[in-house]
Amino acid sequence: MKTVEKIYLLFALLYMARGIIPIAAGQGDRSQIPQFDATSFLLQAAVFAIFALLILVHWKSFASGVRASGWLMALCGLAIVSTAWSPEPFFSFRRAIILLGTTMIGIYMAARFDWDEQLNLFGWLTAVAVAGSFVMAIFFPQYGISHDVHAGDWKGLFPHKNALGLQMVFGIMALAIGRPKSMPKGIFGLCLFGAAILLALSRSATAAVVIVVIAAMYITLHLLRVRRRRTLPLWLVFTPLILTGIALIALNQATILGMLGRDSTLTGRTAVWSAVIDAIRERPVLGYGYADFWRWGLQGEARDVLTAIHWSGLQQAQSGYFDLCLDLGFVGLAIFLCGLGVAMWRGLKLFRSGTAQAAKWPIMFLAFFFIYNFVESSLLQLFTFLWVPYVSVFVSLALMQRAEQPEFEFEKPERAEMMGLPAPSESTGI
Repeated sequence: MKTVEKIYLLFALLYMARGIIPIAAGQGDRSQIPQFDATSFLLQAAVFAIFALLILVHWKSFASGVRASGWLMALCGLAIVSTAWSPEPFFSFRRAIILLGTTMIGIYMAARFDWDEQLNLFGWLTAVAVAGSFVMAIFFPQYGISHDVHAGDWKGLFPHKNALGLQMVFGIMALAIGRPKSMPKGIFGLCLFGAAILLALSRSATAAVVIVVIAAMYITLHLLRVRRRRTLPLWLVFTPLILTGIALIALNQATILGMLGRDSTLTGRTAVWSAVIDAIRERPVLGYGYADFWRWGLQGEARDVLTAIHWSGLQQAQSGYFDLCLDLGFVGLAIFLCGLGVAMWRGLKLFRSGTAQAAKWPIMFLAFFFIYNFVESSLLQLFTFLWVPYVSVFVSLALMQRAEQPEFEFEKPERAEMMGLPAPSESTGI
């Protein structure tokens, strides 16, 4: 049965990453934005219909996952309630329900699969994305290679080069940090090498910078596992190096940005952010309603922003945190940051304890998710993929903590075994 579930989840994840239907879209082209068409509707209906059946079969484990997802449910609940002040209530409500369904898929993953199984799934997803992207770019270049202002940049299975870059960074992390156990060494090596090649061919500066930052964090984070008596000497060595690196970047930022093909405006992002901040000030507390701000372009709430930046095709704030403020205001941002903070604390605790075999994955993924959303939008956004693994990491960490607490002792043996922890002895029961 689990094999069928994994095949379904692999398909669902690829669909949410928009890697199922080839899309030829240019930068700023409104065709990039999910619009109604029969094929997309049928695929979406199939994904959620199958998921509904799986919930019915495994409702007990799924219910335990829902109980552990408090901050996530609060955020989805706010998205649904935001229809009360949205200019387009039905549209916001429909999108909020899809968001809830997408969140439920992440909860299901965490409730049904342990760390190793989740990482195996992400590893094979990367294999499909790598192989499919090479096939698309080589044999169907009208879809797999950009033909807009980014002409020549690869986008593979995905609608934009930055989407390919994002998927490859995620894949490299899942392979290099997670080390999926089910992948033969030959396929593992080919996937890792192929993901690195695709990342380079996408020429996504954002993805390139993020992967470098994550690599540096991965090395530095290991200091947290060093015994206290050895920490001071290590920090005496690393602190000057880190400060020197930061200073060099600050003093040579123009040169570095030029090497990445960017300027001091971060490809126009600073102008977008300035205009978006003005829009946020208009409705700072609860926002404009979920998924509604960019809905009608120059005919809607985004008119002043689009006019200010002279880019009528823009459909996001180029920052997940700004988009979240536009959708749900500072209340939504506070709920998300609280949930992220709780997850990071749990992940850091797991990382330092080293009790689980895949202890590195949660904290590194959360750091990646946190950093990436400063310059791209993946928070509560449909068809951006990263929301599902974020939910699965959040719920997995919550379930692991619950398994360690005495008040949940009746759940502890099964949950502890699933999460890779030692099962409790009967003498510790209540």
